[in-house]
Amino acid sequence: MNKDEGSVLFDIIQLAKEGRVQLVRAAIIEVENAANGIAARKSFVDSVMHLAAVYQNLSDSIVSRAQTIVQEYRLQPLDAAHLASAEAAQVDFFITCDYTVLKRYQGPLHMVTPLQFQQQYENNH
Repeated sequence: MNKDEGSVLFDIIQLAKEGRVQLVRAAIIEVENAANGIAARKSFVDSVMHLAAVYQNLSDSIVSRAQTIVQEYRLQPLDAAHLASAEAAQVDFFITCDYTVLKRYQGPLHMVTPLQFQQQYENNH
């Protein structure tokens, strides 16, 4: 993530705080964050996820879809679990700074970088 992307992510968080965008909290984020050894980062992720009005549980179908994503798109299992969770939640946008995911994933999600999301948001609001 570059400096501009980080700044835009804080802008998106502000939009969520204002209720102008809706975040989705997924169980896989909680699993990943629980393993985070950096206390400040862990606390930050928790605070952002508490802004989410929607919660996506982890299910057998999400795990199965994640396994398919790993095979089809040659992605890491954790990345695939995030994608499968977002697919199940039917999000409008999947915002990521992971350019490997952006390049390889060809599924139904609308994948954007933070900068792309900001541009689309500004053009439509």
